[in-house]
Amino acid sequence: MSTSPPPRRKPEARLDIARPAPRKRATRAAPTKKAGAALMADSIEPPAAVADAALEAPADAPITEPPAAPRRRVSGIDQRIYEAVLNAVMTHRLPPGTKLTEASFCDLYKVSRTIVRKALLRLAHDHIVELRPNRGAVIASPTPQEKRDVFHARRIVESAVVPLAIRNATRAQIAKLRQMVRDERAALDRGDRGRWIRLGADFHLALAEVAGNQVLTHFLSELSSRCSLIIALYDSPTSVPCAHDEHEHLIDAIATGDVERATTMMEAHLRAIESRLMPERRSESIDLAQILGND
Repeated sequence: MSTSPPPRRKPEARLDIARPAPRKRATRAAPTKKAGAALMADSIEPPAAVADAALEAPADAPITEPPAAPRRRVSGIDQRIYEAVLNAVMTHRLPPGTKLTEASFCDLYKVSRTIVRKALLRLAHDHIVELRPNRGAVIASPTPQEKRDVFHARRIVESAVVPLAIRNATRAQIAKLRQMVRDERAALDRGDRGRWIRLGADFHLALAEVAGNQVLTHFLSELSSRCSLIIALYDSPTSVPCAHDEHEHLIDAIATGDVERATTMMEAHLRAIESRLMPERRSESIDLAQILGND
């Protein structure tokens, strides 16, 4: 007897119940920068003094900034010490090798050693003094070989300066050089030897600036400082190491554009200065208070 398969059961229908959608939280819009600043301003109460001042000030009153902090005054004592020593060297009152003790300057100028050392460092930078270990500062003593080397180097540099100065010089620059020569003559007539020597050095530096080569100007500045010291230390107090008439003739040659003549005059001028230098002088017992007391 055959049996039929059992009837298939129909799948039960499922009821899909949709879940309720999640509620959206109410969000507040982020305040703009302008609105945020306004809210911040409203939430911060100004101090009473500021509020009172704002109420009392007229609407059109200008806005003033707070006063700047007062600047600290820079002491000029180190500059006085520098100039006093330099002037004493230029006028033959401080010979080579003179010892400069810090204590003497402290007693004379009533300042600390820090200020004295600052002045001595400047003098050493300009080759006016030498800072020696265990000996302190002494007035520089250029050797004869150093003198020859310095003047030799200076002739080389200034021989290169002259042609450039002739090529670049303007009428205004020529007039300035002539005025510097007149200033030299005036200092010499007053008997101000220290200023006269410095003006002579300034004339050569001004000529280098006319040339327009910054490297040559830098070299000459270094050499000129050392030459001024050598002249002040070893030239006779009654001689004229850098005659202003030689400078005048040199300007005339530059103004006319005569390169060969101007270059020859410059070399002869520097050789004449070197030839008039005296032998090395020995240092003597020096009283700094007596020498620098009036400076």
